[in-house]
Amino acid sequence: CKIAAIPVKMEKEKRKVTMYDDIRKALRQLKATTPKNPPRKTLRTIISSLSKEIQQVIAAGHSLTDVAEVLKTVGGIEIKPGTLREYLRKERRNAQIDADRVTFASKQEKAEAHLDDVKTAADAAGGGR
Repeated sequence: CKIAAIPVKMEKEKRKVTMYDDIRKALRQLKATTPKNPPRKTLRTIISSLSKEIQQVIAAGHSLTDVAEVLKTVGGIEIKPGTLREYLRKERRNAQIDADRVTFASKQEKAEAHLDDVKTAADAAGGGR
């Protein structure tokens, strides 16, 4: 009885593999096509992607009202200067958090390297006794 069950089990496994291969192939084909409804960008993500340029314009002396007007006339993006200010503030905060993480990681690596050096020196001094 067990001998007859082995080919059936192998056949099921073969069908599973074929099914997964077919699904993977179909997903690759779907990925290669243009979606019917591409994901829309939110206002926040648009401002985030333009934040560097916007901040340079503001640093050059232009107002948030000027920037909001350009976004409206050229890009069709309606945003109030206050909303723009808030989005840019959050962008700067996120950039600072990222910079702080990098600085912390760098300091931590230096401290760990220093501890390794101290251990090596202590081992060398203790090994010479």
